[in-house]
Amino acid sequence: MRFIHATLGSWGMVKSGEIPDGEVRDKRQEERMFVTRPVRLYLGTGVTRNISESGVFFETNADYSLGSKIIFAIALDGPQGEKLELVCRGEIVRVERREGKMCVAAKIIASKLE
Repeated sequence: MRFIHATLGSWGMVKSGEIPDGEVRDKRQEERMFVTRPVRLYLGTGVTRNISESGVFFETNADYSLGSKIIFAIALDGPQGEKLELVCRGEIVRVERREGKMCVAAKIIASKLE
């Protein structure tokens, strides 16, 4: 068995566990946090549904295309109650319509906390 340990950066969430050698893993390699946070987009605004170290899934009224590049900012609460933004550059890996909203999954390519 090998030991897996990952930290979800600024969110302070830790995932650990044992995975047998040779076991097939889900495409999602990081644990997802099911949180609702405002998202600022070039084409408007949105709200997150889940976030992981490598990606985000959010709803918006704006249209996005599969494979396109995206820049977005997720509003976060800082440790002393200050407001922070996680500014990300990513790529759209899934889009779907649900109840009149555009649901977008984006792979995070680069990010910085501001």
